[in-house]
Amino acid sequence: SSNMLRGSPEHSPETSHLFENDEGDPSDVFRPFSPRVSLLQGLEDMVQQFLPSVRPFRLVGAFTLAVISLFLPISSFGPAQRCFSILVLSASLWATEAIPLYVTSLMIPLLVVLGRVLVDPDTKKVVDAHTAAVNISGQFFSPTVILFMAGFAIGSALNKERIPASFGHRILSRVQHRPRLLVLTTMFFGYFLSMWISNVPAAVLSISLVMPLVHSLDPKDNYVKQLLMGVAIACNLGGMTTPIASPQNAIGLQTIEQESHGEVTIGFGEWMLFAIPLSSLFMIAGWLLLIVLFPSQKESISLPQPEYVRFGFRQYFVIFTTLLTVMMWATSNVSAHIFGHMGIISLIPIILLFGSGIMTTRDFDALTWNVLILIGGGIALGYAMDVSTLLESISKSLLDHLHDSSTWIAMTVFVILVGVIGNFISHTVSAIIIIPIVAKVGLTLGHPKILVLGPVLLCSGSMSLPVSSFPNANVYSLHDQHNERYMKTSDYLKAGATITIIIIAMTATLGYSWMLALGF
Repeated sequence: SSNMLRGSPEHSPETSHLFENDEGDPSDVFRPFSPRVSLLQGLEDMVQQFLPSVRPFRLVGAFTLAVISLFLPISSFGPAQRCFSILVLSASLWATEAIPLYVTSLMIPLLVVLGRVLVDPDTKKVVDAHTAAVNISGQFFSPTVILFMAGFAIGSALNKERIPASFGHRILSRVQHRPRLLVLTTMFFGYFLSMWISNVPAAVLSISLVMPLVHSLDPKDNYVKQLLMGVAIACNLGGMTTPIASPQNAIGLQTIEQESHGEVTIGFGEWMLFAIPLSSLFMIAGWLLLIVLFPSQKESISLPQPEYVRFGFRQYFVIFTTLLTVMMWATSNVSAHIFGHMGIISLIPIILLFGSGIMTTRDFDALTWNVLILIGGGIALGYAMDVSTLLESISKSLLDHLHDSSTWIAMTVFVILVGVIGNFISHTVSAIIIIPIVAKVGLTLGHPKILVLGPVLLCSGSMSLPVSSFPNANVYSLHDQHNERYMKTSDYLKAGATITIIIIAMTATLGYSWMLALGF
C-alpha cells in the first residue's frame, strides 16, 4: 500500500513502527542520547501527558537562544539581525525536535512577517506585511517542492503495485549463492530506488525486501549486520545521486538558483554526471568496509519466496510514467525554454497517476506532506536570509577569514563542517542552515557549484549515529523475535563513522578533481 509513506495501520510489520510520529523517526532512537535526570524527566513526562509532541525544556532552551541571539553583533542592519534570531530559533527547534520538524517550518512565515525581516532590494526598506506574507508563503509551493512531490507520488505508485519487490526478488535470486555479492546487490537496489523516489521511501522498500531473509537468519550472525547496515549506507549514498533523491539536494539546487538570481543553475543530468560516479565509489568502499568490519562465513543464502505479482495494465502504466518522467528530468536542460523548471515537468507524472485513477484521493492524502512542508520551510528560511541581507553579512564575515584561501581549502572546510554537524542533526536541517551561507561564499569566490555540491554530498554522507538520517533510524528501529535490536549504536560508530571519514577524504580529493574536470 502507498500508505507505507505515512503512518497508517496498513504498514508491514517490519516497518510500521517507523511511522508512529509524523517525522518517521521513532522517539526511542533518541532516548539513548537524552539526559537522564529524574526530576527534569518527571516534569517533561508530566507536560507530555497533555502536549505529547512538545519537549518543554528543549523548547524553552530554543527560545532562550533566540532571544540571546538578538543581542549578538551579527549585523548592524535591523532586519538581518532579526532574521538571525529566527534562524537560531528554527535551527534549535529542528536540531532538538522540541516540536515536530514540519511545525517549525510552518512557524517560519509567521515569524518572518511579524519580525519584519523582508526588505525591498532597491530601497533596503522593510516591505509591508501583505507583500511579505505573499512572498514568504509562496516559497512553500516552489517548483522544487513540486519536484519532490512527484518523487513521492512515483514511489507511492511503485509501492502500491508492488513493482520494486517483484523486480528486487528476481535480481537477488540470481546472486543468492554468493552472499557477499547479494549484500552489494541489495545495496545497489536501495541506491537505485533512492535516485528516483527519494531515499526515505527507498529505505522503507529496501527493508521490506530484505526483512524476510533477515528473519530466516540467526540475529547474532554478522551477515545480518552486513545486510541491514548495507541498506542504511546505500540509501544515504543514494540520496546524493539526483536532485529528487533527498531534500538536501533540492535545497542545494534551489539555493544556487536563488542566490545567483537564476544565473547559475544545475540541470538534472548535470547533477547525475557529477554525483553518480562519486557515490558509486563511496558505495564500493562502504561494501568492502562492511565485509571487513562484520566478517561472515556464509557460503549460500536461501531467499524466501515473495507473493506472486501478475503484471497488467496498471503496473505497465506506472512503469511507463516513471520512465517518461525520468527521461524528461534527465533532459530538462534541453526543454528548459519550454517548461522553465523541472518542477513543472514534475506535474506530468502527478497528473497521469492521480488523473488516471491508478492513484486515488486517499493515496494523495497519504503522501509525505510533513517532508514537503519541511522542504518548503527550508526554502522559505533561505529566502528570508537572502532578502533580509543576513546571508550577505555572514558571507562577508566568512570571506574575511577565507579571502586568501583557495577554492579547495574553502570547500574542504565546509565539507568537514557539514560532515561533523550532519551526524547530530538531520541531513535536511544541516542543508537548510549551512548551504545558503556556502552558496553566498561560493558566488563571491567564483565557484558556487564546487562550494555547494561538495557540502551537499556530505549532507547525505554523514551517518555516524542512528539519529543521523532516516535510513539509519529505519534500520536501528528493527527488532528480532526476542525484541532485541539487530543494530547497536556501537555498530553505527564503527561502520558509519568510518565511511563518513572516507567520504570526507574522497570528496575533498577525488570529488574536487572531478568537479574541476566537469568545468564547475
